[in-house]
Amino acid sequence: MEFIKVDSHKDLEKYCNLWLPAWIESGYELESYITEGIERFIFYTNTGEEFGCCEFNPYYFDYSPVNDSFPFNDFPILKDKKVIELDKFVIKNEYQGSVKRLIEIMNFLTTYVIVERKCDYLIALMNPDLYNIFVSRFKVPITRLLDEMNADRNYLPVMLEVKALEESNFGQKVLKKYIQKV
Repeated sequence: MEFIKVDSHKDLEKYCNLWLPAWIESGYELESYITEGIERFIFYTNTGEEFGCCEFNPYYFDYSPVNDSFPFNDFPILKDKKVIELDKFVIKNEYQGSVKRLIEIMNFLTTYVIVERKCDYLIALMNPDLYNIFVSRFKVPITRLLDEMNADRNYLPVMLEVKALEESNFGQKVLKKYIQKV
């Protein structure tokens, strides 16, 4: 898998063309904001076709826009920690069943939070199907912050302790591959 960091207007257009249709189809709130430290990525196949994207936002306990959708700041464990929010995580419909693409993205996400950002926690408002794949297929130690879904939400608020990911079997495999490449 190839990926690029969005750093030009042309890249931003491609990025928006990936996440906007998915958000509209899922009925998610169409919000977009610029925060210092935000990083956006586009994922490509080996043939150069875009197949997904994601965004990482720095999380500020006292005020972050995500707290308007779910009160992550009700969880004191996040206070005074380095936390990032995974947002606008999209895989095009035709690639959603591809285990290969999911593994590539999971490798990227794992390396990013452990090696690149060296954060303590990752939070997200996650699609329930994606949550189930992360937990059952990849055995990623993600914590659901709500026991039940309700009619007002079509997502699960989740929290991932990066240290637990690093120590997991999946995290160890990813880091071993990363070290071999470096």
